[in-house]
Amino acid sequence: MSRGKNKWLLFPLLAAACLCSAPCEKLHHDVALSFGAYGGTVSEYVWQGNGVVSRLDWQQYAVPQATVSGRLGWHNAYAGASLATAIPFACGIMEDFDFLLEDSSAASQYSRHDVYLDKRYDVAVFAGYEFSFLQGTVFPALTCSYRNQKWSARDGYLQYPASGAWTGDEAKTTVQGNIISYEQSLLIPAVALHISWHITDAWTLRLQGSFSPYLVAETLDSHFLRNKQFYDTMSGGYGFSIGAGAQYKRCAVFAAYEYMRVMHGDTASGTIGIANAGVTNDADYGSGIKSRLWRITCSFLM
Repeated sequence: MSRGKNKWLLFPLLAAACLCSAPCEKLHHDVALSFGAYGGTVSEYVWQGNGVVSRLDWQQYAVPQATVSGRLGWHNAYAGASLATAIPFACGIMEDFDFLLEDSSAASQYSRHDVYLDKRYDVAVFAGYEFSFLQGTVFPALTCSYRNQKWSARDGYLQYPASGAWTGDEAKTTVQGNIISYEQSLLIPAVALHISWHITDAWTLRLQGSFSPYLVAETLDSHFLRNKQFYDTMSGGYGFSIGAGAQYKRCAVFAAYEYMRVMHGDTASGTIGIANAGVTNDADYGSGIKSRLWRITCSFLM
């Protein structure tokens, strides 16, 4: 991400700096450790004109993830940060569809491969103010997250019909090794709302949601069978998340769903292993991404 895009981080960081300068006797803090799993599908698109010519679906079944988070408060104002990291392992499948037929929306070629997560980490900062009402609290906040994730598609098979649409009945051509890798960097500014309702002294219900009116994404897509790399830059789109959970004393269980979409961006291509000087802008093509993920976590307040 370029330096200019990091301006989204300034407000939460400035809020944290202001809290750190507040009188120490009025400061309070908490730290939480979370463990869980996430899954779902991240899709990448290639456009030509107004039509999709390729779609790759990176499907993840259940990826273990650990998160540490903390916040610093002064009276009812809070600022904080979190760091999440996933455990790399074989986590699903990738399906690659090409749509190259004239006057048809049917797929023309297909391939399927095993997916290995190479890395994923998320860094987030936030700042907001907590309001109390009846037996609960409402916490509106501004947040900004940076996410980096990379997958590799290995082994599997190809089905390329000699003519016409792909049906799934074609002969399978087996391939081995690293076929495609895909890396995403995402900057996600958002507004968030957290609601807590204290049922008893021990039990609390929690709801939260967030909305991002603008996303920034950069991706690197490497196709090793073709010795070709594609560099995509996208901005705009939107994203949202919604979740619910319950807390018993200092332990909580939470489930959430996240959706993000940036469907139009620029693309350039080059040869794998060649520096940026060898990249060619592909003016006739565009790029896009769509992400649908679920997450379940267990948290422990320290």
